Amino acid sequence: MTEAEWLASNDPRAMIWGLRDLLNLRSKRKARKLRLFGVACCNRIRHLLELPGASRAVDLAEQYTDGQVSEEEMLAASELVAHMHSGVWDAYQAARKASSKSPTYTFRRAYWDGPDYAAACAVWRSTLWEQVKVAPDPPKQEKPNAVASAAKGAERVVQAGILRDVFGNPFREVKFDKTWLTVNVVALAKQIYESRDFGAMPVLADALEDAGCMEANILSHLRSPGPHVKGCWAVDLILGRG
Repeated sequence: MTEAEWLASNDPRAMIWGLRDLLNLRSKRKARKLRLFGVACCNRIRHLLELPGASRAVDLAEQYTDGQVSEEEMLAASELVAHMHSGVWDAYQAARKASSKSPTYTFRRAYWDGPDYAAACAVWRSTLWEQVKVAPDPPKQEKPNAVASAAKGAERVVQAGILRDVFGNPFREVKFDKTWLTVNVVALAKQIYESRDFGAMPVLADALEDAGCMEANILSHLRSPGPHVKGCWAVDLILGRG
């Protein structure tokens, strides 16, 4: 994958495979980012996780990345989700995979097992089911149609944006000067990270500028409309989590 392809791609699968050739995705830091990417995809389909315990598995997966819960606790919740088969099954698969032992996306070209793909399939399936409820001549649930396929494709576009938010541009190193880490900058970054309220990102960009930061890649990303999620590369860079 080239830099131009990374920046333009709407295919998270191809992007993650491209990352594999550039980064050590099995390292602790990169595995954390992959898990947070999976969590972000699951957060978009929370409304489909109707059975008790499913959302908890996603929450524990996020907390695990911060060392707030043990791997055993996360995996126990994941195992419970593995036996949930009510409603949109793909949604529970996404939650299970995000909270599994390793969000590795099994690095083989012929096999795809990421929580993002399951989440996109859940969007497709739920769209199809909604049509079944209201259509006078409903489509068969096991067959895709244009509306459901378009919904899945649109979800993949958003997921690609989330992946870029988490990993940034792996083709360009961003230099960060620790003198920019003023009390105000660090406090804002921590607040954004912990609250997941990304409305303050432009304020963080202003604070960095006031501290002397002129790095265009950081400032433009913080001022961009996103999507932004927990694990955003710019916030992680400030907090030393990247």
